[in-house]
Amino acid sequence: MSKRRPTNLRLDLAAGNGLLDRRHLFTAAATVGTAALISRTPAAAGELAVAPWMREVGLPFVGYGQPSRFEPKVVRVSTTALGTTGTGASRTPHHLLNGTITPNGLHFERHHSGIPDIDPDRHRLLIHGLVKRPLVFTLDALTRYPMVSRIAFIECGGNSGALYQKDPAPAGVQALHGLVSCSEWTGVRLADLLDEAGVDPKAQWIVAEGADAAGMSRSVPMAKAMDDAILALYQNGERVRPSNGYPLRLLLPGYEGNMNVKWLRRIKAIEGPTMTKDETSKYTISLSDGKALQFVFPIEAKSVITHPSPGLAMKGPGLYEISGLAWSGYGKLTNVDVSTDGGKSWAPATLQERVLAKALTRFRIPWRWNGGPAVLQSRATDESGYIQPSRARLIADRGLRTIYHFNGIASWAIGENGEVTHTMASRLVAAAAAWLVLSATALAEGPGLGRVAVPDEIASWDISIGPDGAGLPPGHGTPKRGETVYAEKCAACHREKGAGKPNDQLVGGRGTLSGEQAPVKTVGSFWPYATTLFDYIRRAMPLNAAKSLSNDEVYAVCAYILELNVIIGEADAMDAQTLPQVQMPNRDGFVSFTRGK
Repeated sequence: MSKRRPTNLRLDLAAGNGLLDRRHLFTAAATVGTAALISRTPAAAGELAVAPWMREVGLPFVGYGQPSRFEPKVVRVSTTALGTTGTGASRTPHHLLNGTITPNGLHFERHHSGIPDIDPDRHRLLIHGLVKRPLVFTLDALTRYPMVSRIAFIECGGNSGALYQKDPAPAGVQALHGLVSCSEWTGVRLADLLDEAGVDPKAQWIVAEGADAAGMSRSVPMAKAMDDAILALYQNGERVRPSNGYPLRLLLPGYEGNMNVKWLRRIKAIEGPTMTKDETSKYTISLSDGKALQFVFPIEAKSVITHPSPGLAMKGPGLYEISGLAWSGYGKLTNVDVSTDGGKSWAPATLQERVLAKALTRFRIPWRWNGGPAVLQSRATDESGYIQPSRARLIADRGLRTIYHFNGIASWAIGENGEVTHTMASRLVAAAAAWLVLSATALAEGPGLGRVAVPDEIASWDISIGPDGAGLPPGHGTPKRGETVYAEKCAACHREKGAGKPNDQLVGGRGTLSGEQAPVKTVGSFWPYATTLFDYIRRAMPLNAAKSLSNDEVYAVCAYILELNVIIGEADAMDAQTLPQVQMPNRDGFVSFTRGK
């Protein structure tokens, strides 16, 4: 009589609570049978019957393929600012996807004034400032340059910001971590065009500006522009979608999403940063001492488990694959560790090839769930040596007074009923590394496909205002005149006397930048330069009629808001000479980001 083969062979455990060593998984499966490892129910009678679609002619060809009608839940979810239709964000459903490349129609969106409907034949790119030859390029000219392709993620600086909250948000992967996506981007190296224009050595920065109604603009170090920046024309093989910057967007691999300016129309070479709204009042990290970290460019190593996750309930004890995504703006991932016991023990996951620098990387590890409570976590390490910190460590360093650049370890709790929920479990890990500094290249002739830009057209496009007042136009405005303009053009969004709601509060907030309470970041309490106020109002306001105010009206509104904040007097007039001289209360409240902060 032959002996029965045992069916309770012990699989090689890689860590506590059932994490398995993938190398031995299939050896064990061959011995005991995979079915013995996977919890499943018997097939129902008639399950393998001939289905109706096997008896009918299928659908005809279509010009552009669409997802199956049986996948209606695989869509982005969006939130919009009150009173608008296109200001807000939409999030990628990573819990319903696999692999690393995000389909174009599911790439996350973040818009500040909706999606412009740009005619590509009329679109132009201007490169000017501290260059020898200011140039204007048509899209046709850009397509004749040598192109490069690279796979890169883009992540909004506010992604995962809800994890700064004290209590876990009742949400899943899409709502918490859906503001990151990854594509293959194809276009022209920005360095090639800057070389052709001939950058002055004094130019250590550029300012990039979009063609949307908000005139979204950001300052970028010249070293980054000359390194791996791309002017992207294509996304995953097709033209960039309008929601992602059609017909042209700036790609800065590894840098926060807001800097990857969409609908790119202008690049200006400058000596120092322009101090735009989105690098002063927004996308800065408020610290408990009242200071704010500024120029937090790189996205630091981060990971999130996408399967299982909230909304994907476990179906009984047995074998599962834990899978997720990891990424870093510092380079390639070297390893991702996974824990199913809240960080008490860790096991290395398998990284799906190819592992690319500054791109999403898929990690996988088998897990035998015993049906009991579990807390799932993942921890990424990149090639620079940076280790993803615990939530506790990140909050100890940065506090709870920001929504930007959260890259702490995220946790999913699994209950005995198989339900997966967001939790705040964490353990302390260490992180250390150094910053990479790159240098710009010298002047090159180039193919000469851009025509020389003439001064008059540069003047009409160059609307950026520097912190020293460079670029301020003629004009004049008083607080009294500003009160009238504000009531007509601004109060609907910002309420009487800048009280805020539905949009930003403009007045008050002094004394709230330090301490434990949430900071009230207004023009008076937080903005470091009065010139930024003029720059933003002129380029982006009023919300539904951007760039419609005269220079006198902009100066007047600036004067009124400054007077409401008791920064200037009611008799003080603002113009190109007086506005830069205004000393904002929080002028010295910003510190430049350094790695490890």
